[in-house]
Amino acid sequence: STRKESSAASDVYKRQELVLGPIDEAVITVPAFFDEGRRKATQDAGKLAGLNVLDIINEPTAAALAYGAQRGFIGFENEENAEPVRLLVYDLGGGTFDVTILEVKGRTCRAIATDGDVQLGGKDFDERVVEYLAEAFIKEHGIDIRADPAEAAELWISAEKAKHALSARSKTMIVVGHRGVRSKVELTRANFELMTKDLLARTETTTAIVLKAAAKTWDDIDHLLLVGGASRMPSVTAMLRSLSGMEPDRSLSPDQAVAHGAAIHANNLSRDGKVNERGICELVNVNSHSLGVRGYDRATKRYANAVMIPKNSELPCRKSKPVSYTHLRAHE
Repeated sequence: STRKESSAASDVYKRQELVLGPIDEAVITVPAFFDEGRRKATQDAGKLAGLNVLDIINEPTAAALAYGAQRGFIGFENEENAEPVRLLVYDLGGGTFDVTILEVKGRTCRAIATDGDVQLGGKDFDERVVEYLAEAFIKEHGIDIRADPAEAAELWISAEKAKHALSARSKTMIVVGHRGVRSKVELTRANFELMTKDLLARTETTTAIVLKAAAKTWDDIDHLLLVGGASRMPSVTAMLRSLSGMEPDRSLSPDQAVAHGAAIHANNLSRDGKVNERGICELVNVNSHSLGVRGYDRATKRYANAVMIPKNSELPCRKSKPVSYTHLRAHE
């Protein structure tokens, strides 16, 4: 998997070199809720692609950096006597979902709390449309076109296009076919929102968890930033507007905000990985998962994680605590 990712990354940056010139260093972004294993695999993929990976940063953090730079409330010139600006970044991408609360003051962009779901994204909304179209075709013709891989792939493409269309229109017509047999299926925005209501509710729950973890309310949030292509869905805007009483900010491209932030951070870093004199901002992140030591619990006779660094601890972080173990080899 890592070698496939590195090959894809290599192809991408070779195409970019035609425009930008030679590329040998990079900042790579990842979903905020990635665990250490996923982060390490991503970093290894970059190295295998021939890149010197300067840093791995969270996508919501990168988006916040781009937003702060665009709005002008981040940078050295704001270092003294600056009032903190709090951002909540709602990042619903194609395959993952993250929420992060950050505080920007002067030249410091500090993450306060983060949470997410690596099994939730735009593809899950597409899947509901695929099921709807397939069931409509079965009802009319008695054929499940999902059994044919090629036609199933076309069905997914049609479902994604329908989702995009419903962001601009109240209804759309989708043509579904199988070996010359065609059906036209109408899908309304209201029906789409009904069939994906539970998916949207999952993002609402995660957002509430992050606010609680940060000990903040919506009144403490200054800007609500939408990131990720799937955040274009009107139901997302309506839900967040209802929850927060704020108008979600769409001033940045949801598809490019993360890349812009990564480019700014790359410019911030010198070759030794530290903020250089030209950098406008220093990033302070938190860990998205609790980190600990694995040991054997004699009371339960099971392995357990003795948490050393709780979730949402500011990084870098160092802690020590006594942990007693049984002889592990006797239980492996």
